[in-house]
Parts: sequence; structure tokens; C-alpha cells
Amino acid sequence: MAAKSKVRNPTILAHFLQNMTVPELKALALLVDSNLPTRKGDVIAVLRQRLENIETLKKLYKQLDERQQTAVAETVHGSNDKYDGRSFTAKYGDTPDWNQPAKRRSYSYHGRGKPTRLRLFFYGYGKIMPVDLKSLLKQFVPRPRAAAIATFKTLDDFTYEYEEFVRDPETFRHTKVIHKEKLAQRHTEYEALHDIQAVLHLINAGNVRVSAKTQRPTAAASKAITKVLVGGDFYDAGIPLESWDKKPIGPIKAFAWPLIVQSAGLASESRGKLALTTAGSKALNAAPEKTLQRAWKRWQKSTLLDEFSRIHTIKGQTGKGKRTMTAVAGRRAVITEALAAVPANEWVEFETFSRYMQAAGHTFEVNRNLWNLYIADAHYGALGYEGYGSWGVVQDRYILAFLFEYAAVMGVIDVGYRLPQDAKHDFGSQWGTDDSSLLSRYDGLLYFRINGLGAWLLGQSDTYVPSPIEEKTVLYVLPNMDIAATEPLTPGDVLFIEQFAIQSGENVYKINKSQLLKTLEQGVPVQQIRDFLTAKSGKPLPQTVDLLLQEAAEGIEQLSYLGTAHLIAVKDPIVAQLIVNRKALSQHCRLA
Repeated sequence: MAAKSKVRNPTILAHFLQNMTVPELKALALLVDSNLPTRKGDVIAVLRQRLENIETLKKLYKQLDERQQTAVAETVHGSNDKYDGRSFTAKYGDTPDWNQPAKRRSYSYHGRGKPTRLRLFFYGYGKIMPVDLKSLLKQFVPRPRAAAIATFKTLDDFTYEYEEFVRDPETFRHTKVIHKEKLAQRHTEYEALHDIQAVLHLINAGNVRVSAKTQRPTAAASKAITKVLVGGDFYDAGIPLESWDKKPIGPIKAFAWPLIVQSAGLASESRGKLALTTAGSKALNAAPEKTLQRAWKRWQKSTLLDEFSRIHTIKGQTGKGKRTMTAVAGRRAVITEALAAVPANEWVEFETFSRYMQAAGHTFEVNRNLWNLYIADAHYGALGYEGYGSWGVVQDRYILAFLFEYAAVMGVIDVGYRLPQDAKHDFGSQWGTDDSSLLSRYDGLLYFRINGLGAWLLGQSDTYVPSPIEEKTVLYVLPNMDIAATEPLTPGDVLFIEQFAIQSGENVYKINKSQLLKTLEQGVPVQQIRDFLTAKSGKPLPQTVDLLLQEAAEGIEQLSYLGTAHLIAVKDPIVAQLIVNRKALSQHCRLA
């Protein structure tokens, strides 16, 4: 009776063997013994005798090839008893051999061809390792290597290619031209420190309209926000997503900021406009990194927006499909945990990060039933057909949206990117994408780097230590306020210089006092400008330039923004005096 109860345990070896057919059992038993009995129970006894003996089990394990041994080790030391094919392929780039090469009329066990010895360690279509077998293996199978992340120190030498067909006006023939371009780089840490303040001031002025229903910014609001951002948005919002479709790429940073400040409790919708809350008014004069810390923490659990809804090509997210969408907080938590494992101040390729997430077990689902999501057609284009291959189409697109539109905007990661068209080629097998060059506006994000602000927000450091400005001699700063570039500047350097200088010639800029004061008023520290020019020129600043920066900073410090006030007319001067002298009102009222 006890033995029968043991066999009913669905997680032990005896149960799996009992549920196999005689041909399946004999195919496995031939791997350990050439002389087999005919009865099913006797064949099971032969297999159990070999597999439940630790010394025999060691010999069988040593007979596996290196990749098969790795598959065993990953499961033995993993949290799950099931072989994780997606994680294994992401980590090692290939799968182990489960079956021998098929021969004509050969027996097939869960695939074509006879089973390899690896099948002795896993059972069922789910490739499950029995718990009693796993317990024995754990005594001698070494731990597999940890998942690693390859990084780069710089992206300066990275370029990308794209094709263009040019028509000859005389012959009307098209010639393929291959262009090479450098990746665009944005060092978002200092941008975010400025942008959070600029957006709050814009809201305080009543210039950010949003939908009362969705809290998303209007087109006019996005344009207004773009104008106050350092370097504007990542892309020109009017660029078409596809050559055959006039739909524009749209805003990214300018779309995200209104949602970020609302989720952080810094602003709320009132009569179609955003208005600062008490916390938002205080943030106008607070350290911007503290405000960003609040925004990043609050966004992790915000339900104001599901980033996946911004993937415009994947349909079925509403109606029946909405009911099976997973909670956004859980997805963000998994990505954030994986980000915390990435070395700070080093560039990592997005594809490498995605594979690391799968290999290290940082996995999540976007929708519990992928048959509800589709591209182009609900039947033929259903994402359920992709199986494990759906990670690139579904999870990767969610991660890209989260990183590019929120982590980068809040200054957690610097980004290296290009136009999204033809940037990723992982959806060619998906029905309905024959004419598509992208799946989302975020496909162009190729590399990212956790900066000083990001290291602090992700818990890698206890205090905020600003990222050092890269020291590379590419500028001459002259006494006449000219800034001359000795080589083509990166887009990030150009954006920074244009905050306080105006281009006066090819690779030449002139420091403009009005532009400088405007930038300082928006919260950019003068020391940041001084450090940038010193690092990029490799020399102390000329006395005239240093004096201008000093005078501008002192002038700005004379004034400070204290918030909005209401002007109230009082007919009787005596009543006005009573109001300002009354204890309860004196701290709020002054005579104008």
C-alpha cells in the first residue's frame, strides 16, 4: 500500500516511469543495459536500479557531453524542476541534444530519433526532472556559471548602416546606396535634472493641457514641453514611422513627463490642464535629484499607464485581451531588478541585456494568453503561434518602451540609439509584418548605460555621485567667447553647448549671455557648464569666459522663485493693515 502511494506522487521518478509506454521505457533502458526483460514492471526496475544509485548516476552523468551536463546542472541548481529552454538558449546560445540523429523507421521518443542519455534525467513533454533524482544529482553536479553581461567603455566608434535606393533622373534606374552613421548618444542624467524643473515651471504657468479621461498630454502640450527640454525630444516627432505610412513617430520625452509628474503626485489634472500639487510647488525649489528619486519610486507602482499600450502595432490589448494583461508593477520590478545587476558607467547592448534577463531568470509575462494579442489580423497574426519566440516580439518591446520612454527620461540610463526603421530584425516570421520595418518607435534603442544618477536610484550606491564628464580634448575655448570644435562633436555635446552658445560657423559656437542666463534660470548649475568646457578643452578657461560665468551665476542667485501669489484688492486701508497684522494671516499676506 505504501509503495502504491509513493508511485502516485507525481514528482518522483517512479511515477514518471509508470506513466510511460513499454516502447518508451525500452528506448530509455537500452541506454543503460542491452539485455532487457519484456515485462513493463521489470523494465522499470532496471531503470530505477541504475538511476536511484548515486554511483551509477555519476557514471551516466559523466557520459553526457558538455552541453548536456550544463542542461542538467542548470535544472539541478535552479528553482524549478523543469528544463527552461528559453533561459538556456539565451545563456548558452544553443540547445542540448535530446535525441539521436533520426534514421528511417527509427523509434521516436518526444521528437525524431532515439533518445540520448539526457532523456534519463528529464521526463514528460515538459522535460521535468523528478525531485528524488534532482536530490541525488545535487550531491555531485557542480553549479553552472552565472549569467554574465558583456559591456563597453565607449560607443564613440560604433556606427550603423542603412540602405537607400536613389533614382537616376536620366536613366530612371534605382541604385542602392549604403550609408554609415554614428549612433546618437544622450547623456540623460543632466538632462533629467534640468527637465524635471522645466516641466514643473511650465505646468505652474498653466501651459500643459491633458485629457481629463486618460491624463495624457495633448499635441499642443507635447510641443510646448519639447521646447523647454534640454536638446528637445529623442526624435523629431514628425518623422514618419514607415515610408508608406504618414503616421508620425510622435513624442517620447514630451509624452512621458506629464505622466511621470502625475504618478509622482507633483501635479494633477484640473479642468483639462495640469496644476501643481503642494508637493509639486515644493519641488520647484528642491534638489532635482530628490524629485527624480520620488518620481522613479512612484512610477514603479503607478497604474496611470501600461507602457505596452504604446506599442502601436500589437493589437488586442483592450476588451477580452485587457482581462489577461499582467500587472505593470510586477513587470517593472523584474526589469528594475535586472538593471541593478548591470555595471554602472559601462555601455551594454540591449540584445545582451535581454538575453541576460532570460538567462538569469528575470522573466515576466505581459499577457497571460498571447492568443489575445495579434498583429494585423486577430486569427492569422495571433502572437500565440510564436511560443517561446514571442519574447522578442512581446517582452523585448515592453522592456524597450520602459527603458527608452521612462528610465531614460528620468535620467536613470544614458542611451545610444538610431532611427527605429530596420533597427531590429526579430519579427520576420510573424504574420502580417511583411511590409513593416519596425514594431515600435522604441526599436532604435540599441545600447544603454547606467549613469551616476541611475546607480543611486537603482540602489547600487548609497548617495548620489554625479557622473564625471568625459575628458576628451575636442574644443578650444577662446577669450572672445568662441568655442571651436577640433573634430565633429557628438550629438550630446552639441545639445549641451547649445544651452549657452549659438552656432556662428561650421563647428564654431559663441557663448551668448542671454542664452546662458536662460539656461541658469532653468536650473542648470554654472559649475556643470564650467566642468564641461574644462573637460572638453583640456585647459583652464580663459579669464573672460570664467568671469562671465561667475557674473551670470551671481546674478541668478540674487533672485529665487517662491511660487505663485494672489493679488487681492482691499477698499479700506485700515482693513488691509488688520489683515497683514493678524497672527493667523500675517505669514501668508503682505501689503503690495
